[in-house]
Amino acid sequence: MSAWLRALPTSVRLAAMTSLAFLLLMVLVGAVVYREFRASLRDTIDQGLVDVAVVQARAVEGAAGGTGLDGDLLSDLEPDPDSGLTPSELEAQILAGDGTVLHATPGLEGMEGLVAGGRLVRVAAGVAVFGDADINGEPLRFVGTTVADGSGRIVAVTTPITALADAERLLLAVFGPVALAGSAFAGLAGAWISRRGLAPLVRMAAEADGIGAYDLSQRLPVPARRDEIRRLGSTLNRMLERLEAAVQRERDFTSEASHELRTPLGILRAEVELARAAAAEPVAREGLDSALEEIDRLTAVVEDLLLLAR
Repeated sequence: MSAWLRALPTSVRLAAMTSLAFLLLMVLVGAVVYREFRASLRDTIDQGLVDVAVVQARAVEGAAGGTGLDGDLLSDLEPDPDSGLTPSELEAQILAGDGTVLHATPGLEGMEGLVAGGRLVRVAAGVAVFGDADINGEPLRFVGTTVADGSGRIVAVTTPITALADAERLLLAVFGPVALAGSAFAGLAGAWISRRGLAPLVRMAAEADGIGAYDLSQRLPVPARRDEIRRLGSTLNRMLERLEAAVQRERDFTSEASHELRTPLGILRAEVELARAAAAEPVAREGLDSALEEIDRLTAVVEDLLLLAR
């Protein structure tokens, strides 16, 4: 974690992490939804294309020549409302086993074979192959299936998927802003929740700032709910109780010691003063005067200790 991120308030960091986590979740959900949506649309189209391709393959089957059709491709196709296909938009090719175009509807005339490369191997094995193509800037979906007469010919049927592509783009166009808005809302909600959750800590910090060294009787406010903040507040209050008890013991000791020292110092001062009054030699008087000065300083120290204890 970088220094600037650590410097941010906890509520801001929680809000940012909430927003980021929600955005990542939305991206994951969006990817799954887009994939399933795209697959569902293509499955519907693919099934319709397979049905059309089977009909065309049966029409070609067993006939001689390039197509074997008495008429044009797709000319006898009946509309099927459940297929999701529009017959007028369908195009078809008949290919040789090597992918050479033998016949094609007008929309695919002059175009290369739709089934090529590795798809030729799979369709030769009797597996229908699917794919996307782009003809003159228009996206197409096609299916290729083999003609079951041993000739190796392939029927490829295609339909435009412009509407499908538009639906996919619309999904992305709608989901993207929704994900960003949801992420922003999640961040705001995370900030609000974190601030409410941290409010007891803020109050505890403000109350702790007001506790002075000479008055440890105050206690931190503890929330009613039983959570980590309550345990922290209770622990700090118990620590304050121990500190208060320790300080009070020191004060009691200091006060008692000061009281005990005042009487001996008073007696000592009186005796020194009597000795000074009876002393005849100047040297003795000077020594006793010095002793009185030290007694005065010691008495002042005792008085200060007694004041601190109070």
